[in-house]
Amino acid sequence: MFALSRTPLVWLLSVWCLTFLQLSGLARPTTITAGAWGAQSGKFGAVLSDDAEPIGPSCLALAADGTVLVGDWLNGRVQQYSAEGKRLSTFRLAGGEAFIMLAAAPTPGRTPTLLVSNGVDRFGLVRGRSTRWLPRLTGDLAVPEGVIRRLAIDARGRYVTEWRVGIREGVRTLVCDADLQKGSALSIGQIVLTPGGDILYGVTASTHAEGKWTLTVQTLDVRQEYAPAADPLTLQLAAPAGALVELLGVDEQGGLYVLVLQQACAANRQCRLCRFTPTGQSDGELNLTEVMEHNICAPKNPLQSIRITPQGEAIVAVGKPREGYYLQRYPREDFVR
Repeated sequence: MFALSRTPLVWLLSVWCLTFLQLSGLARPTTITAGAWGAQSGKFGAVLSDDAEPIGPSCLALAADGTVLVGDWLNGRVQQYSAEGKRLSTFRLAGGEAFIMLAAAPTPGRTPTLLVSNGVDRFGLVRGRSTRWLPRLTGDLAVPEGVIRRLAIDARGRYVTEWRVGIREGVRTLVCDADLQKGSALSIGQIVLTPGGDILYGVTASTHAEGKWTLTVQTLDVRQEYAPAADPLTLQLAAPAGALVELLGVDEQGGLYVLVLQQACAANRQCRLCRFTPTGQSDGELNLTEVMEHNICAPKNPLQSIRITPQGEAIVAVGKPREGYYLQRYPREDFVR
């Protein structure tokens, strides 16, 4: 009798504790996989000397079937894990080229097609044990002094790259064929593809006024040669003028995710992931300030450390000097409204 009466009480306490953690921004994620620093199987990156900070993986990608791909560039490999954290495969890159960016084709299969880049002028196509380094962009496709910010493969197998060109020139987005011989430019930035790779989202305008950022988001239909798929969306969120505010991902229902990184000073550093409905309404946010603090995988390019699953979960890559490298999953319920 006592056990029966206690069960509802335990359940109520559990619900209360979870609700309290969510409302207080302290909800704990689940760990998909974890490993120490090193080149051995199941490990990541390296520690080059006793007094040096570890060098961790540089990029993260999601395959069409939900598997997670970790770009372990220092060890010349890409490690693949199931959504539950089981290690599936290791793809080693031939040729000795360093890479800091990674994208997976939106086609199902145990062995995904991967596109890697050194972030400047080199691209490699990885299929299983085969690596083919592509020719450098030339002619109208060349981006002098450009740095690649984003990398993707669309539903038709074309490569979509976003470049930062100088300081004043802004960004340039290119859509290229599989051999990097032909392509065209798009007048959008902050590009993200839907899980199926058939719709491209991009920002056409980003403005700040009175403590609020406004992003104008355009959708383009990949199968219709990137023609506009719908009217532009307007996203509004509170953030200071000096914050990094970037469109980060889209889920299978059309929900949009915007990263807000405020790092003007150490005392007021914040990292938030804001979610919006397909119609542009605010739909909650996830506080990542604690997990991103002292995260050695995030400072150089935080956009490569967070990915959104088709179900709307956040996958975050974390590297700590003593603990090693691990992947954390934040469910949709952790986004506080």
